[in-house]
Amino acid sequence: MQKKKTVTLSVLVSVLVILIFSVFGLSLFSTTPAVVLPSPAGSAEPSGGGTGQETGGDYTPVEVTVSNVQAVVATLAEDRSESYQRTLTVETFWDGGSSSVTVNIWEDNGLVRQDIYRSGQDTRHVIMSSDTVYVWYGSGSDFYSGPVGSFTSDAEQRIPTYEDVLNLDPASVISAGFVERDGFSCVFAGTSDDSSGYVRRYWVDVASGLLVSAETEKNGALVYRMTSQKISGISSADSVFSLPDGTLLGQSSAG
Repeated sequence: MQKKKTVTLSVLVSVLVILIFSVFGLSLFSTTPAVVLPSPAGSAEPSGGGTGQETGGDYTPVEVTVSNVQAVVATLAEDRSESYQRTLTVETFWDGGSSSVTVNIWEDNGLVRQDIYRSGQDTRHVIMSSDTVYVWYGSGSDFYSGPVGSFTSDAEQRIPTYEDVLNLDPASVISAGFVERDGFSCVFAGTSDDSSGYVRRYWVDVASGLLVSAETEKNGALVYRMTSQKISGISSADSVFSLPDGTLLGQSSAG
């Protein structure tokens, strides 16, 4: 009789252990989320409306860490969207004040247009091809044109790109992962304080390969923020890439 009770007790203990493991085991042994990237064999180009969560075909799951985040971003950049439109908000903060700039961006067939809106100022229009930059203001008919040289409107408007992530000192990257940011599924990279007290954070959209958000703090205070609205295809590229005199630049690949 005593032996039967001992066996029964052992069975109950075993069942209890199994139940505990089934309830808590998954959380105890779970890993960080993984980003799904195109494999070296190639895959369909991501679109602005996707989530980057595909699991079939030639996609390979990759866990994002501080040691590989720059390589992951470089892989995403290889298949980044080359025809799209989006709106960015660039904010600068200082003691007692702030400023905000809205930038509408179109990119297609090697052409980039940015319309920059500042409160109380005429809209600044910039179109860049591979070798020429065109600039005009408001609805005026006069425009400037000249060689691109080292000019980039991104740098002028303080708009970071995925290249800023690639150019980070690897030793400065102290946080990385896969996160949701403003409706985008993103690869995240964050830095430690530099010698001037700046901490930088970047979010790169998995679906498009574009940098969609960035923040900079100095001594713990937010001094810069860039955010992106939804990325979409270009619906009227012909009119977008035309100059005030009606000249159409390039040959759009968009429908």
